[in-house]
Amino acid sequence: MRTLTLFHTWFLLVILSMPGFGQTTHDGFFDAVRRDTESLGAVSTRMTGTPENARASRWLERELRDLGNVQVWTHEFPVWMPRLERATLTVDAGTMAGTHAVFPLWPDLVRLNTTGPEGIQGQVIYVGDGSMANLPARSLRGNIAAMEMSAYRNWKQPFAMNAAAVLLLGSPDDRQASPAAQALYRPRYYIPDGDLADAIRAQGLTDAMIHSDMPWERVTARNLYALVPSAESGTGPVAVAMAAAYDAMSLVMDQAPGADNALDA
Repeated sequence: MRTLTLFHTWFLLVILSMPGFGQTTHDGFFDAVRRDTESLGAVSTRMTGTPENARASRWLERELRDLGNVQVWTHEFPVWMPRLERATLTVDAGTMAGTHAVFPLWPDLVRLNTTGPEGIQGQVIYVGDGSMANLPARSLRGNIAAMEMSAYRNWKQPFAMNAAAVLLLGSPDDRQASPAAQALYRPRYYIPDGDLADAIRAQGLTDAMIHSDMPWERVTARNLYALVPSAESGTGPVAVAMAAAYDAMSLVMDQAPGADNALDA
């Protein structure tokens, strides 16, 4: 999944009077950028409040302090974030029988994509791109629709046919999408590309059960600020400020490696 900007923790770098700003002659610069980007993006998520985000913050602070002759400040403040405790799809029979991890979508406003203790149970019905032409007239009522994440723009259509929930199947064609600005309960869950998604496409699942637990939690966000004195004297700008997000967000919970943000950081 591509990342989506919703809320970010930042670091701000201020460079004082540096005529050579923007130029580099270090032979290993691009190798270092690649190494750091791959390291930051190697985790499944860097969402604010997660251990991965805290590790990224500590790593970035160490890197800034190791520059030498750099003043570094931190700013911590509380924010409310959803925290995924459990999200599963339990299949009763067939080659995919068992319990599989799924990933709820980001909350609709403040409404979480959770279930009650009884879960959501029904037949899993594959509806392709979710367009009206691919929707069965009656059989979706009370059942679980499955459609392609690449056609996420059509996610409301299965609910118009009274589907109880929608499973969104990942593929290499996934595109960036935005959370829904609506407060109705429309539970949606992402399934990464793989055997489970392929089995659903082949209509190899019958009945299944979704369980999802995800509370709101107060967590600590952390911004970093660094002041870098000039390495040269001259008539350059008084100060140059650069800001970049080091966390990552996504429409899909716990699926936010944030390669774009990692490159910025």
